[in-house]
Amino acid sequence: MIELEPSDQELIEQILSARCPDATSFLDLDADDIDLITVRLGDVYDVILCVGPAMATLYSRDDLQTAFRTFAAHARIGTQLIIRKPPRVHQAVLEWRARSAWFGFFTSFGELRVFGYGIDMSDHAEDQGF
Repeated sequence: MIELEPSDQELIEQILSARCPDATSFLDLDADDIDLITVRLGDVYDVILCVGPAMATLYSRDDLQTAFRTFAAHARIGTQLIIRKPPRVHQAVLEWRARSAWFGFFTSFGELRVFGYGIDMSDHAEDQGF
């Protein structure tokens, strides 16, 4: 697992507490020796984290699409995905690529973005950020 800034760690804990307090399975796709483009672990998780350098290097639409396919390969309905927005990627492009892999955009906190797998976010207007 990567070392997080204390502010990011606190924010992630708040997001997890609000969005998925009963989560028991976590996947950190910034761990050493994981190739975000090709990894397939054969399991699904409640929460997928990718807040370190793995996403920062992706900026082409094809790479982003492949990354979201990787996230989807490890997700089930309701899985929460927390990523750091790549600096060169516009928010609209990120959301479009996410939707094409069945991830709905929840909200953003600084550079962190929260998505839910297989969820229509129009039903969650009362969430107000969480």
